[in-house]
Amino acid sequence: MKNISIPFKAWYGDEQFILEFPDNWEIQEYNMVDAPPIPINEIEKAFYNPIGSKRISELVRGKTTAAIAVEDMTRPSPLEDILQLILKELKIGGIEDKNIKIIISTGGHRPLLQDDLIKKLGREIVKRCDIYNHNPFENLSTLHGIRINRFFLEAEFKIVVGSVIPHPFAGFSGGAKIVSPGLTGIEWLVRSHKSVLMGLKGSIGVVEGNKFRAELEQIAKNIGVDIGINIVPNSKRQIAKVVAGDIVEAHREAVRFAREIYMTKIPHQADVVILNAYPKDTELLQSENAFDFYRSANDSIIKQNGVVILISACSLGRGYHALFEPGMQLYRLPGKKRFLGDKRLFFFSPYINHLDFCKVFWSDYFFFDNWQKLITELKKIYPDNCQIAIFPYSSIQLAQNEG
Repeated sequence: MKNISIPFKAWYGDEQFILEFPDNWEIQEYNMVDAPPIPINEIEKAFYNPIGSKRISELVRGKTTAAIAVEDMTRPSPLEDILQLILKELKIGGIEDKNIKIIISTGGHRPLLQDDLIKKLGREIVKRCDIYNHNPFENLSTLHGIRINRFFLEAEFKIVVGSVIPHPFAGFSGGAKIVSPGLTGIEWLVRSHKSVLMGLKGSIGVVEGNKFRAELEQIAKNIGVDIGINIVPNSKRQIAKVVAGDIVEAHREAVRFAREIYMTKIPHQADVVILNAYPKDTELLQSENAFDFYRSANDSIIKQNGVVILISACSLGRGYHALFEPGMQLYRLPGKKRFLGDKRLFFFSPYINHLDFCKVFWSDYFFFDNWQKLITELKKIYPDNCQIAIFPYSSIQLAQNEG
Protein backbone atom coordinates (compact mmCIF):
# COMPACT_ATOMS: atom_id res chain seq x y z
CA MET A 1 0.00 0.00 0.00
CA LYS A 2 1.02 3.62 -0.56
CA ASN A 3 0.72 5.90 2.50
CA ILE A 4 0.09 9.64 2.47
CA SER A 5 -0.26 11.65 5.71
CA ILE A 6 -2.53 14.67 6.01
CA PRO A 7 -3.05 17.15 8.90
CA PHE A 8 -6.02 16.31 11.09
CA LYS A 9 -7.90 17.49 14.22
CA ALA A 10 -7.07 21.21 14.44
CA TRP A 11 -7.16 22.38 18.08
CA TYR A 12 -7.78 18.76 19.19
CA GLY A 13 -4.37 17.17 18.73
CA ASP A 14 -3.22 18.50 15.34
CA GLU A 15 -2.26 14.97 14.35
CA GLN A 16 -1.27 13.38 11.06
CA PHE A 17 -3.85 11.00 9.58
CA ILE A 18 -2.53 8.27 7.31
CA LEU A 19 -4.39 7.66 4.04
CA GLU A 20 -3.64 4.28 2.46
CA PHE A 21 -3.94 3.75 -1.33
CA PRO A 22 -3.21 0.84 -3.67
CA ASP A 23 0.43 0.83 -4.88
CA ASN A 24 -0.43 1.31 -8.54
CA TRP A 25 -2.55 4.45 -8.05
CA GLU A 26 -1.02 7.82 -8.97
CA ILE A 27 -1.13 10.15 -5.97
CA GLN A 28 -0.09 13.81 -6.11
CA GLU A 29 -0.25 16.33 -3.24
CA TYR A 30 -0.89 20.00 -4.03
CA ASN A 31 0.32 22.20 -1.18
CA MET A 32 -0.08 25.94 -0.85
CA VAL A 33 2.99 28.22 -1.14
CA ASP A 34 3.04 28.60 2.67
CA ALA A 35 5.40 30.60 4.92
CA PRO A 36 7.48 29.97 8.05
CA PRO A 37 6.40 31.24 11.48
CA ILE A 38 7.77 34.62 12.56
CA PRO A 39 9.60 35.26 15.85
CA ILE A 40 8.10 37.36 18.63
CA ASN A 41 10.26 40.40 17.77
CA GLU A 42 8.59 40.59 14.33
CA ILE A 43 5.16 40.46 15.96
CA GLU A 44 6.25 43.31 18.22
CA LYS A 45 7.27 45.35 15.17
CA ALA A 46 3.70 45.19 13.91
CA PHE A 47 2.51 46.75 17.14
CA TYR A 48 5.17 49.45 17.16
CA ASN A 49 4.68 50.30 13.48
CA PRO A 50 0.94 50.12 12.72
CA ILE A 51 -0.36 51.02 9.25
CA GLY A 52 -2.52 54.16 8.96
CA SER A 53 -2.69 54.53 12.71
CA LYS A 54 -0.74 55.49 15.84
CA ARG A 55 0.45 52.84 18.30
CA ILE A 56 -2.13 51.42 20.68
CA SER A 57 -0.31 52.98 23.64
CA GLU A 58 -0.66 56.41 22.03
CA LEU A 59 -4.24 56.01 20.79
CA VAL A 60 -5.52 54.91 24.17
CA ARG A 61 -4.19 57.82 26.27
CA GLY A 62 -6.96 59.56 28.21
CA LYS A 63 -9.34 56.59 27.89
CA THR A 64 -10.26 54.38 30.82
CA THR A 65 -11.86 51.22 29.37
CA ALA A 66 -11.04 48.89 26.47
CA ALA A 67 -12.64 45.91 24.72
CA ILE A 68 -10.75 43.40 22.61
CA ALA A 69 -12.97 41.40 20.22
CA VAL A 70 -11.28 38.17 19.15
CA GLU A 71 -12.19 35.36 16.76
CA ASP A 72 -13.42 31.98 18.04
CA MET A 73 -12.25 28.37 17.59
CA THR A 74 -13.54 28.13 14.02
CA ARG A 75 -10.49 30.17 13.00
CA PRO A 76 -6.97 28.68 13.16
CA SER A 77 -4.70 31.25 14.85
CA PRO A 78 -3.43 30.96 18.44
CA LEU A 79 -3.80 34.37 20.11
CA GLU A 80 -1.74 34.30 23.33
CA ASP A 81 1.34 36.16 22.02
CA ILE A 82 -0.85 38.77 20.33
CA LEU A 83 -2.97 39.38 23.41
CA GLN A 84 0.06 39.67 25.68
CA LEU A 85 1.37 42.46 23.47
CA ILE A 86 -2.00 44.22 23.31
CA LEU A 87 -2.31 44.15 27.11
CA LYS A 88 1.23 45.51 27.40
CA GLU A 89 0.44 48.37 25.03
CA LEU A 90 -2.82 49.15 26.83
CA LYS A 91 -1.01 49.26 30.17
CA ILE A 92 1.63 51.65 28.77
CA GLY A 93 -1.26 53.81 27.58
CA GLY A 94 -2.86 53.81 31.05
CA ILE A 95 -5.54 51.08 31.00
CA GLU A 96 -5.26 48.38 33.65
CA ASP A 97 -6.39 44.77 33.16
CA LYS A 98 -9.47 45.26 35.40
CA ASN A 99 -10.85 47.78 32.89
CA ILE A 100 -10.38 45.55 29.84
CA LYS A 101 -12.89 43.04 28.49
CA ILE A 102 -12.01 40.31 25.99
CA ILE A 103 -15.07 39.33 23.94
CA ILE A 104 -15.20 36.17 21.84
CA SER A 105 -16.81 37.04 18.48
CA THR A 106 -18.90 33.93 18.16
CA GLY A 107 -21.46 35.25 15.67
CA GLY A 108 -23.81 32.24 15.51
CA HIS A 109 -21.20 29.71 16.68
CA ARG A 110 -21.00 27.96 20.04
CA PRO A 111 -19.57 29.71 23.12
CA LEU A 112 -16.04 28.80 24.26
CA LEU A 113 -15.61 26.98 27.57
CA GLN A 114 -12.54 27.00 29.82
CA ASP A 115 -10.55 24.39 27.87
CA ASP A 116 -11.29 26.17 24.58
CA LEU A 117 -10.25 29.53 26.01
CA ILE A 118 -6.95 28.09 27.22
CA LYS A 119 -6.27 26.62 23.78
CA LYS A 120 -7.19 29.80 21.94
CA LEU A 121 -6.04 32.57 24.30
CA GLY A 122 -3.44 30.83 26.48
CA ARG A 123 -3.60 29.83 30.14
CA GLU A 124 -2.06 33.04 31.47
CA ILE A 125 -4.55 35.24 29.60
CA VAL A 126 -7.45 33.13 30.90
CA LYS A 127 -6.18 33.47 34.48
CA ARG A 128 -5.59 37.20 34.07
CA CYS A 129 -8.46 38.66 32.04
CA ASP A 130 -12.22 39.30 32.10
CA ILE A 131 -13.53 37.20 29.18
CA TYR A 132 -17.03 37.01 27.63
CA ASN A 133 -18.68 34.98 24.90
CA HIS A 134 -20.83 37.09 22.58
CA ASN A 135 -24.49 36.07 22.64
CA PRO A 136 -26.56 37.11 19.57
CA PHE A 137 -29.75 37.17 21.70
CA GLU A 138 -28.62 39.05 24.84
CA ASN A 139 -26.40 41.92 26.06
CA LEU A 140 -26.97 43.99 22.92
CA SER A 141 -27.24 47.74 22.27
CA THR A 142 -28.50 49.38 19.09
CA LEU A 143 -26.40 51.76 16.98
CA HIS A 144 -27.28 52.87 13.44
CA GLY A 145 -30.10 50.33 13.41
CA ILE A 146 -27.91 47.32 14.20
CA ARG A 147 -27.81 45.50 17.53
CA ILE A 148 -24.18 45.03 18.63
CA ASN A 149 -22.61 43.48 21.72
CA ARG A 150 -23.05 46.18 24.38
CA PHE A 151 -19.78 45.42 26.20
CA PHE A 152 -17.92 46.20 22.99
CA LEU A 153 -19.99 49.30 22.23
CA GLU A 154 -19.59 50.70 25.76
CA ALA A 155 -15.78 50.44 25.78
CA GLU A 156 -13.94 53.71 25.15
CA PHE A 157 -11.23 51.92 23.15
CA LYS A 158 -12.08 49.12 20.72
CA ILE A 159 -9.71 46.54 19.20
CA VAL A 160 -10.46 43.64 16.85
CA VAL A 161 -8.20 40.61 16.40
CA GLY A 162 -8.63 37.94 13.74
CA SER A 163 -7.15 35.58 11.16
CA VAL A 164 -6.95 36.67 7.53
CA ILE A 165 -7.73 33.49 5.58
CA PRO A 166 -9.80 32.92 2.41
CA HIS A 167 -13.54 33.35 2.98
CA PRO A 168 -16.30 32.44 0.50
CA PHE A 169 -18.15 35.79 0.81
CA ALA A 170 -15.94 38.37 2.58
CA GLY A 171 -13.00 37.53 0.27
CA PHE A 172 -10.82 37.01 3.30
CA SER A 173 -11.80 36.77 6.97
CA GLY A 174 -10.54 39.07 9.73
CA GLY A 175 -10.64 42.86 10.02
CA ALA A 176 -14.14 44.30 10.27
CA LYS A 177 -15.69 40.84 10.05
CA ILE A 178 -14.82 40.32 13.72
CA VAL A 179 -17.52 42.94 14.52
CA SER A 180 -20.12 42.03 11.92
CA PRO A 181 -21.36 39.38 11.98
CA GLY A 182 -19.13 38.34 14.92
CA LEU A 183 -20.70 40.67 17.52
CA THR A 184 -24.15 41.38 16.07
CA GLY A 185 -27.68 40.37 17.08
CA ILE A 186 -29.50 37.41 15.59
CA GLU A 187 -31.55 39.51 13.12
CA TRP A 188 -28.38 40.92 11.52
CA LEU A 189 -26.89 37.44 11.42
CA VAL A 190 -29.96 36.25 9.50
CA ARG A 191 -29.87 39.23 7.14
CA SER A 192 -26.16 38.96 6.36
CA HIS A 193 -26.19 35.19 5.88
CA LYS A 194 -29.35 35.29 3.74
CA SER A 195 -27.91 37.78 1.30
CA VAL A 196 -24.71 35.82 0.80
CA LEU A 197 -26.57 32.51 0.53
CA MET A 198 -28.57 34.05 -2.30
CA GLY A 199 -25.30 34.92 -4.02
CA LEU A 200 -26.01 38.64 -3.88
CA LYS A 201 -22.78 39.71 -2.25
CA GLY A 202 -19.15 38.71 -2.14
CA SER A 203 -16.87 35.95 -3.37
CA ILE A 204 -13.73 34.11 -2.22
CA GLY A 205 -10.42 35.95 -2.51
CA VAL A 206 -12.04 39.25 -3.56
CA VAL A 207 -11.97 42.24 -1.20
CA GLU A 208 -11.96 45.28 -3.49
CA GLY A 209 -15.41 45.88 -4.95
CA ASN A 210 -16.83 43.25 -2.62
CA LYS A 211 -20.21 44.61 -1.38
CA PHE A 212 -20.29 42.22 1.56
CA ARG A 213 -16.82 43.29 2.78
CA ALA A 214 -17.64 47.00 2.19
CA GLU A 215 -20.79 46.73 4.31
CA LEU A 216 -18.88 45.09 7.17
CA GLU A 217 -16.21 47.79 7.10
CA GLN A 218 -18.79 50.59 7.16
CA ILE A 219 -20.38 49.04 10.26
CA ALA A 220 -16.98 48.81 12.00
CA LYS A 221 -16.31 52.47 11.20
CA ASN A 222 -19.76 53.51 12.43
CA ILE A 223 -19.24 51.97 15.84
CA GLY A 224 -15.73 53.41 16.16
CA VAL A 225 -13.30 50.50 16.05
CA ASP A 226 -9.94 52.07 16.94
CA ILE A 227 -7.49 49.52 15.58
CA GLY A 228 -7.39 46.09 13.93
CA ILE A 229 -4.83 43.34 14.50
CA ASN A 230 -4.67 41.00 11.51
CA ILE A 231 -2.97 37.60 11.73
CA VAL A 232 -2.02 35.45 8.74
CA PRO A 233 -1.52 31.84 9.91
CA ASN A 234 0.51 29.28 7.96
CA SER A 235 -0.47 25.69 7.21
CA LYS A 236 0.59 24.58 10.72
CA ARG A 237 -1.60 27.22 12.41
CA GLN A 238 1.51 29.24 13.32
CA ILE A 239 1.68 33.00 12.93
CA ALA A 240 3.32 33.87 9.60
CA LYS A 241 2.53 37.60 9.61
CA VAL A 242 0.86 40.26 11.77
CA VAL A 243 -0.38 43.60 10.51
CA ALA A 244 -1.75 46.16 12.96
CA GLY A 245 -3.43 49.44 12.13
CA ASP A 246 -6.41 51.05 10.44
CA ILE A 247 -9.39 48.70 10.19
CA VAL A 248 -9.25 48.72 6.36
CA GLU A 249 -5.64 49.57 5.43
CA ALA A 250 -4.04 47.01 7.73
CA HIS A 251 -6.47 44.32 6.61
CA ARG A 252 -5.59 44.96 2.97
CA GLU A 253 -1.87 44.64 3.72
CA ALA A 254 -2.51 41.32 5.44
CA VAL A 255 -4.62 40.19 2.48
CA ARG A 256 -1.73 40.84 0.09
CA PHE A 257 0.48 38.47 2.06
CA ALA A 258 -2.31 35.95 2.61
CA ARG A 259 -3.08 35.82 -1.09
CA GLU A 260 0.56 34.86 -1.77
CA ILE A 261 0.97 32.11 0.82
CA TYR A 262 -2.40 30.39 0.29
CA MET A 263 -2.01 30.24 -3.50
CA THR A 264 -1.92 26.67 -4.85
CA LYS A 265 -1.20 25.23 -8.27
CA ILE A 266 -4.07 23.28 -9.73
CA PRO A 267 -3.76 19.80 -11.28
CA HIS A 268 -4.70 18.78 -14.78
CA GLN A 269 -8.05 17.05 -14.26
CA ALA A 270 -7.57 14.16 -11.85
CA ASP A 271 -9.97 11.23 -11.52
CA VAL A 272 -10.39 11.89 -7.80
CA VAL A 273 -9.90 15.09 -5.80
CA ILE A 274 -9.39 14.89 -2.03
CA LEU A 275 -10.27 18.03 -0.08
CA ASN A 276 -9.08 17.98 3.54
CA ALA A 277 -10.96 20.50 5.70
CA TYR A 278 -7.99 21.17 8.03
CA PRO A 279 -7.48 23.66 9.69
CA LYS A 280 -11.26 24.23 9.83
CA ASP A 281 -12.10 20.61 10.57
CA THR A 282 -13.49 20.80 14.11
CA GLU A 283 -17.22 20.60 13.25
CA LEU A 284 -19.29 18.97 10.50
CA LEU A 285 -21.17 22.27 10.11
CA GLN A 286 -17.86 23.97 9.21
CA SER A 287 -16.65 21.26 6.85
CA GLU A 288 -18.14 22.88 3.72
CA ASN A 289 -15.28 25.38 3.92
CA ALA A 290 -13.19 22.63 2.33
CA PHE A 291 -15.11 23.22 -0.92
CA ASP A 292 -13.79 26.78 -1.15
CA PHE A 293 -10.66 25.70 -3.00
CA TYR A 294 -12.65 23.50 -5.40
CA ARG A 295 -14.96 26.40 -6.20
CA SER A 296 -12.08 28.84 -6.70
CA ALA A 297 -10.58 26.37 -9.22
CA ASN A 298 -13.76 26.52 -11.33
CA ASP A 299 -14.25 22.75 -11.59
CA SER A 300 -11.16 22.47 -13.83
CA ILE A 301 -9.29 20.13 -11.49
CA ILE A 302 -11.36 16.99 -12.00
CA LYS A 303 -12.60 14.86 -14.89
CA GLN A 304 -16.24 14.40 -15.80
CA ASN A 305 -17.97 11.86 -13.53
CA GLY A 306 -15.02 12.07 -11.12
CA VAL A 307 -15.16 11.61 -7.37
CA VAL A 308 -14.71 14.39 -4.82
CA ILE A 309 -13.66 13.14 -1.38
CA LEU A 310 -14.19 15.57 1.48
CA ILE A 311 -12.28 14.67 4.67
CA SER A 312 -13.02 16.38 7.97
CA ALA A 313 -12.00 15.21 11.45
CA CYS A 314 -15.18 16.66 13.05
CA SER A 315 -13.56 16.45 16.49
CA LEU A 316 -16.67 18.15 17.96
CA GLY A 317 -19.12 16.06 15.93
CA ARG A 318 -21.89 17.87 14.07
CA GLY A 319 -21.10 21.09 15.95
CA TYR A 320 -23.42 24.06 16.41
CA HIS A 321 -24.64 27.09 14.49
CA ALA A 322 -27.48 29.39 15.64
CA LEU A 323 -28.80 29.69 12.06
CA PHE A 324 -28.04 26.36 10.36
CA GLU A 325 -28.90 23.73 12.97
CA PRO A 326 -32.04 21.68 12.13
CA GLY A 327 -35.01 23.82 13.21
CA MET A 328 -33.06 27.09 13.08
CA GLN A 329 -34.09 30.04 10.90
CA LEU A 330 -31.90 29.31 7.87
CA TYR A 331 -31.84 25.52 8.02
CA ARG A 332 -32.94 23.78 4.83
CA LEU A 333 -33.03 20.08 4.05
CA PRO A 334 -29.73 19.44 2.25
CA GLY A 335 -29.84 18.73 -1.47
CA LYS A 336 -27.49 18.05 -4.37
CA LYS A 337 -24.75 20.65 -4.69
CA ARG A 338 -25.05 22.32 -8.07
CA PHE A 339 -21.38 23.26 -8.24
CA LEU A 340 -20.43 19.56 -8.11
CA GLY A 341 -22.38 18.83 -11.28
CA ASP A 342 -21.93 15.18 -12.31
CA LYS A 343 -19.30 14.46 -9.61
CA ARG A 344 -19.93 11.94 -6.87
CA LEU A 345 -19.22 13.09 -3.29
CA PHE A 346 -17.61 10.78 -0.75
CA PHE A 347 -17.42 12.19 2.79
CA PHE A 348 -15.04 10.71 5.36
CA SER A 349 -14.97 11.35 9.11
CA PRO A 350 -14.45 8.86 11.95
CA TYR A 351 -16.23 11.07 14.52
CA ILE A 352 -19.78 11.53 13.19
CA ASN A 353 -22.54 9.09 12.22
CA HIS A 354 -24.72 8.81 9.12
CA LEU A 355 -27.62 10.66 10.79
CA ASP A 356 -25.36 13.63 11.50
CA PHE A 357 -24.11 13.53 7.92
CA CYS A 358 -27.63 13.60 6.46
CA LYS A 359 -28.51 16.71 8.48
CA VAL A 360 -25.85 18.66 6.58
CA PHE A 361 -25.32 16.81 3.26
CA TRP A 362 -27.65 15.29 0.68
CA SER A 363 -28.48 11.72 1.73
CA ASP A 364 -27.65 10.39 -1.77
CA TYR A 365 -24.01 11.33 -1.24
CA PHE A 366 -21.74 8.68 0.29
CA PHE A 367 -20.69 8.74 3.95
CA PHE A 368 -17.77 6.73 5.37
CA ASP A 369 -16.37 6.52 8.89
CA ASN A 370 -13.81 3.89 7.81
CA TRP A 371 -11.09 4.75 5.28
CA GLN A 372 -10.62 1.16 4.06
CA LYS A 373 -14.32 0.89 3.21
CA LEU A 374 -14.05 4.12 1.22
CA ILE A 375 -11.08 2.71 -0.73
CA THR A 376 -13.00 -0.51 -1.40
CA GLU A 377 -15.86 1.53 -2.87
CA LEU A 378 -13.44 3.62 -4.92
CA LYS A 379 -11.86 0.45 -6.37
CA LYS A 380 -15.26 -0.48 -7.82
CA ILE A 381 -15.16 2.74 -9.86
CA TYR A 382 -11.42 2.62 -10.64
CA PRO A 383 -10.43 -1.09 -10.65
CA ASP A 384 -7.11 -0.61 -12.50
CA ASN A 385 -5.52 2.79 -12.05
CA CYS A 386 -6.61 6.05 -10.52
CA GLN A 387 -5.16 9.57 -10.56
CA ILE A 388 -5.70 11.32 -7.24
CA ALA A 389 -5.03 14.97 -6.35
CA ILE A 390 -4.84 15.77 -2.63
CA PHE A 391 -5.29 19.25 -1.16
CA PRO A 392 -4.19 18.91 2.48
CA TYR A 393 -5.41 22.37 3.65
CA SER A 394 -8.38 22.80 1.38
CA SER A 395 -10.32 25.23 3.60
CA ILE A 396 -7.58 27.87 3.29
CA GLN A 397 -5.99 27.10 -0.10
CA LEU A 398 -6.64 29.39 -3.09
CA ALA A 399 -6.49 28.22 -6.70
CA GLN A 400 -3.70 29.90 -8.67
CA ASN A 401 -6.05 30.87 -11.49
CA GLU A 402 -7.70 33.42 -9.19
CA GLY A 403 -6.41 37.02 -8.99
